[in-house]
Amino acid sequence: MSSTLSVQNRASRTAYDCAAVRAAVHAWSSCREMDYLAINLFDNPAASIRARFGVALIKVGLVGLTRLLVSRTSMGVDVLLFARQAVPDDMIRKALADNPETQVVLLGAGLDTSGLRIGAERRQANEPPGAFFEVDLPAMHTEKRRAIAQLLRSQPQLNEDNIAYVPCTFGQHELGKALASAGYDVHKPTIWVWSGVVHYLTEDAVHATLDELRQLSSPGSQLFFDFILLEAYQNPRKFGFAKLKARFDSFGEVMSFGFREGEDHVRSALAEHGLTFVRSYTSTDMVTLYEKTTGQRAPSRGTSWSNLCIASF
Repeated sequence: MSSTLSVQNRASRTAYDCAAVRAAVHAWSSCREMDYLAINLFDNPAASIRARFGVALIKVGLVGLTRLLVSRTSMGVDVLLFARQAVPDDMIRKALADNPETQVVLLGAGLDTSGLRIGAERRQANEPPGAFFEVDLPAMHTEKRRAIAQLLRSQPQLNEDNIAYVPCTFGQHELGKALASAGYDVHKPTIWVWSGVVHYLTEDAVHATLDELRQLSSPGSQLFFDFILLEAYQNPRKFGFAKLKARFDSFGEVMSFGFREGEDHVRSALAEHGLTFVRSYTSTDMVTLYEKTTGQRAPSRGTSWSNLCIASF
């Protein structure tokens, strides 16, 4: 899998920025569906100054200032990241409720905490926690596991025994081998979560990965991913995308891949690899989801430059 991230020997700064926004949204919405653990993952200089500053504001109770910070620096990303967590979390919960043998694979897991959070929910309900496989670059795993170890010491009710950390540099055909060595079973259904990744890949890498996921998936498996509209790359100012793209480009995490606006392009691309398009979420859909889930008015109108997508195998 060819990307700007796979050549880096450090953790993704974007992962920290996204986790900081998730922590902020949880703080001001008080919504349990949001990532209530993200705030605990920032004892690391790899996080940007902005991310650490936002988390520091939350910890001293200045939640309103975090809302202002997000709105001024990353307009709409609050709603995007809420939806980008809520949708796959809901997919995972439903799949495990229907079949506890369902596997969950997080591709480019970053600082995602769904394995901890959903595992804890299910243990509390006397259900098996579900098998989670977190696939990421070795440098990201090293930093995350250090942070998680500290978190587990402070919150002993949490447990990571249901999580397999799968180091992978995303070379050609490496994913299947890495997962197999971690205990992944191709005969069991899988929820694949591919959040915040495809924009950093080449077109060839995206298509190669979709082929590999199809080969690794049993019937009934599902895929979640998000993507940036090609039109936003072509006219970033119109879509309100210019500032954020410039920021992430400055990290050396360059975004370039996407699909065209509407459903036709992504639907046909998925069909080429034997996947069935299920649905997409536009920024309007994400605002609706935020307001329905939290019972509160959305803090922004979301990001017109990004869509979410669900597909089935």
